Order: sequence, then structure tokens, then C-alpha cells
Amino acid sequence: MGGAARALAAFARQGVRLVLSGHLHVGDVAEPAREVGARARGTAAATTAAEGPLTVVLSSTTTSRRLRGAERLQRDPHCAGRRGGGLRPCLGRHALGRGAAAGNDGDAGGGGRWRAVAGCGRGETPMFFEGFTLETRTANGQQIRLRRAGHGPPLLLLHGNPQTHAMWHKVAPMLAQRFTVIAPDIRGYGFSAKPPVTPDSRHYAKREMAKDLVALMRDLGHERFRVVSHDRGARVAHRLTLDHPAAVGKLCTMDIIPTLAHFERTTMEFAMGYYHWFFLAQPHDRPERMILRDTEDWFDLHTAREPKDKGFFHPEARADYLAALRRAGTVSAICEDYRAATAIDLEHDRASRAAGERIACPLLALWGSKGAIPRWYDAMAVWREYASGELTGGPVNSGHYLAEEAPEEVLAALDRFL
Repeated sequence: MGGAARALAAFARQGVRLVLSGHLHVGDVAEPAREVGARARGTAAATTAAEGPLTVVLSSTTTSRRLRGAERLQRDPHCAGRRGGGLRPCLGRHALGRGAAAGNDGDAGGGGRWRAVAGCGRGETPMFFEGFTLETRTANGQQIRLRRAGHGPPLLLLHGNPQTHAMWHKVAPMLAQRFTVIAPDIRGYGFSAKPPVTPDSRHYAKREMAKDLVALMRDLGHERFRVVSHDRGARVAHRLTLDHPAAVGKLCTMDIIPTLAHFERTTMEFAMGYYHWFFLAQPHDRPERMILRDTEDWFDLHTAREPKDKGFFHPEARADYLAALRRAGTVSAICEDYRAATAIDLEHDRASRAAGERIACPLLALWGSKGAIPRWYDAMAVWREYASGELTGGPVNSGHYLAEEAPEEVLAALDRFL
């Protein structure tokens, strides 16, 4: 048995509950995972996904003293660039909250308004998704990685490009105090399934991506839920709300107007500002080959709509974004998402408009005041064309990445709306 396996097995013998999913690549620890799973039967839940990453999540019964012995167990992309290379004390940072059982929704306090998230020392920086599970589930025939925690009405969080569910790390723990929060990697992104490239990009139609999420929520016992979404995730959420109106109680979109509205209002300013829409939609595999020559450099250029340095994103979030981009198939999936937006998605959008389909549930449209949306559009007027129900919205003092740049404002808006 290797050193990692011995240490993990020691935790199992002490009765520590383990959830095995997330950051560590399965190929690195296949044998340790099997051994721990066998030893921890009855006191641990061990789950791994084919070709997925692996993480250890410990319950609050684990003390910091017991954690110190395991600090060298995990090779994790989330600590890239930190002192000590690719190893970090991941276990303690993912400890579940008091009363939470591994593999189940954590007890985030429930009820009332938001409360402060517990710190983790060294200036009391909030823990990264404290109290959340990290798991992979099958929905609509696709493997979907997600985090979840909390109690209360179900709330689905959908991320944008080129990110993963990790973009919600500053707001999800607070939302979990009032809601059962489910934050997946949408199809093609992160560590979720990446169907193959096709001439018509049909696997990445927002209609198909939305089906994954409806199936996921139903599998978790939620027939009706609220949705908070950003960027590409908001485009999936828009289609989800049109195709499955009974499933969505409320919808919040961040920093978009509808895809059809963008294209029908195309100007030189839009084409230059959102050049990536046209670049990523080029035929396979032209953009893929260019991006894959230096994925990290492309990420930094792509996320620099407003000036920012490499420290803008939380180091664990940034590491997750980059690890996902380096995963086979991710870059092609992103390009397929944008190719679908120029073809099959527009067909669906035009058909919905012709049929008089509009968003019927309450809609909150937020956008960054420092970004492109308020320069180019009267966003509320545009959304009114696509929504028949209650519509509210306005700017947040941020650029494109609202939830990471201005989480307090986002939370305040969501508190009023949800």
C-alpha cells in the first residue's frame, strides 16, 4: 500500500467519513481509492467518476490535529503556483459544517438573512465552498460534476465561459443558508461530459444542455426550482425556462441579453468587443488548435474584458478553470457551444419567438456597470421583449464577473429577488 493509501486508510480506521470525488485524478490514486473504499465501508462514502478528478471531503468530526497528518496526501491543481508546488492541505479546507454527513446536504444554518462564512486562518479568508459536497452524477445520459449544500427551496447556479461552477464560491455558501444550492459544471465545461463534435453542433444546443439540468434537478428530487445564472449559463437558463416553464420558479441572468437579440443588433462595436463569439464559432478545429498552443495565455486574454491581473480570480477557482481547460475535449466543447449559438440555437430562438414563447416567471436581469452591456444596450428594454412576467434588474458595480468581483451587491440583489 502506498503512503497516500496508508494515511487515508488510517482516517478510515478512526471513523472519519470520507467522500471521494473531485480534484485528484483517478489514475493517480486508483489503488488507494479502492483500498480506502474497502476499509471505510460503513463509515465512509467513496465515489469516483471515470476519468474524473478525486477529492477527499471530511466531516466536522475531523479535528485540525488529525488533519495535519494528511496534509501531504493530495496532488491538487487548485494550488498551482503556491509555495510547496502541487501539494496542499486540501482536506481541512473542505471540511463539512457541523452536523453534516458526508454525501448529504450540509447544514448551513438555514432561514433568515446571510451570515458571515467561517474563516480558515491567515486573515480569516473564507473557505472554498465550505460545507459543500463535490460529486459526479448521471443526468440525461451525461456525467455532471456538481457541488451542493444547504437546506430550503432548491436553487440552481449556472456558470459561464471559460469557467466552472467554482465561479460561485463567494456567494454559494451564503445562499446555502437559505436554499438547497446545486452548482453544476454545465455540459462541455469543467469536469462534466463532453459529447463529440458534430457538423451541426447539436450536442451543444442550449436545448440539450438544459435537458441535462432539468434531469439533474429531478434526480435530486426537485421538480421546480429557482435559477441564478451567468454568461453562457444564463443562455442555457433562458432556453431552460422557455422549454420547461413549469420547472422554473424564478430566473436571474447576469451580464447578458438574449443571444438572438445580440446577433440581430450586431454592430462594429459588438463585433470587436465580442470578437470571441465569431472566433470560437469558426469551423472545427481551427480555433481549438490556436487555443491549445497556450491554454493559460488564452484564458488570461479571454477573461481580460476589463483590465485585471492574474490575482483577480481566487487561486482555487483559477486552478479549477485551467485544469478543466486542459482536460481533453473541453476546448472543443466550448467552441461547439459558440458554434451552436450561431446556428441551431438561433433556429430554436426564432421558433420560440414565432410561437409567442417568452419568459413567464419573475426575471431579474443584472449586468456589470463597467462592462459592455450598458454601453451597447438598454438591457431592460431588450429583456422586456423576451419576458411576459415580472421583470426587475439593474447594474452591479463590477465588470463581467459579477459574482466574483461584487459578491455583496449580487447577494443583496438576490436577497431581494429570491
